[in-house]
Amino acid sequence: MSTSTRPYVIRQGDYLARLAHRYSFNAQEVWDLPENEPLRERRASPDILYPGDILHIPVVVARPSNVQAGSRQQYVANVPNIVVTLELHEDNQPLPHEPCEVAGLPGENPDELPQYVTDARGTLELSIPVTVAELEVYVPAQHTTYRVRVGGMDPIDEVMGVVKRLRNIGYLDDDDEDIYQPGDLPRSSDAWNALLEDAVAAFQRAHGLEPSGVVDDPFRKRLVREHGC
Repeated sequence: MSTSTRPYVIRQGDYLARLAHRYSFNAQEVWDLPENEPLRERRASPDILYPGDILHIPVVVARPSNVQAGSRQQYVANVPNIVVTLELHEDNQPLPHEPCEVAGLPGENPDELPQYVTDARGTLELSIPVTVAELEVYVPAQHTTYRVRVGGMDPIDEVMGVVKRLRNIGYLDDDDEDIYQPGDLPRSSDAWNALLEDAVAAFQRAHGLEPSGVVDDPFRKRLVREHGC
């Protein structure tokens, strides 16, 4: 692979496999580049990056295709899949062996959505193309729809990484996340600070940690463990 690279600024929803497909490079080779060592030191996983991170990617010179006027050309793109694992809960209880429907997959028929069933732990495993940015999982028996942003999770050492994980496992509501605007630091909202502190303390209390409300390393490690990533 060419060592000529350029900096790419990570945006919300970016992760390495998606970028590798978009810009036609080998994901592991790029992640291992010396230029990306600072990013590797900051981020434990290339699948969970943060907006503003800098990833160095190869400079690719596009080669023009020769075509003839009046002819028909066929191009084929191979889109890789990733595995997304979801654990569905209702009122803090898992939903085992629960039939559900998934919307947002390429080529789907809205009148015949793909059918899935969660396992004994309420877990749903989906293999989806890297081009998919959002899914909806509908559980008919619960009359509940879960919206899933693929690639939208932030690193645990960022405020929004903590917020999103707490929200996903029921310690913050969807509306609570909107109180905090990413990049608006330092925060000046006393209401937000109190809300986050209460959520952190509730999580700590539920998992045998000192309910200090402080986001520390033991809290982060347990939150990642309970959330699954």
